[in-house]
Amino acid sequence: MLRWALAMAATTLCVACEPVIISSATPTPDLQVVDTPDELRTQRQSELAFAEVVRVMEPVAERECRARTRGMNCDFRILVDTRRGQPPNAFQTLDEDAMNQPVIVFNSALIADARNVDELAFVMGHEAAHHIEGHIQRQRLNAQVGAELCSGIASTLSG
Repeated sequence: MLRWALAMAATTLCVACEPVIISSATPTPDLQVVDTPDELRTQRQSELAFAEVVRVMEPVAERECRARTRGMNCDFRILVDTRRGQPPNAFQTLDEDAMNQPVIVFNSALIADARNVDELAFVMGHEAAHHIEGHIQRQRLNAQVGAELCSGIASTLSG
């Protein structure tokens, strides 16, 4: 648990990564076809490892969020995108329908590709840090300021 807590603490310092914004925080679940007993065993082990990481890391992420922010929703929701054929990925977004609830989405490919629980814990901490650092809000503000500047320049040049 100490390694997971350290991974969380270290990743809260992340400020250089670009957040990903999606239009819907709830991916459409797909059925997974498992062909062999070995594939089923490996998939089950990955799922159990992921469940353990979420069990341990979610309260740590929420505690760090509350300690480092004021007035921010720190009730993380963890989802798994089970669409097949996607490259390994995880991202953080906000569910605007649920009072900007932070959502961390892992896809099945990333969970399957993780070599151990520490990698999954690091990814979860990294994505939680995006929320704690306010990256989505900052990106939206930067886009708004950029649009206003471009609008002002365009009206000056056309006038």
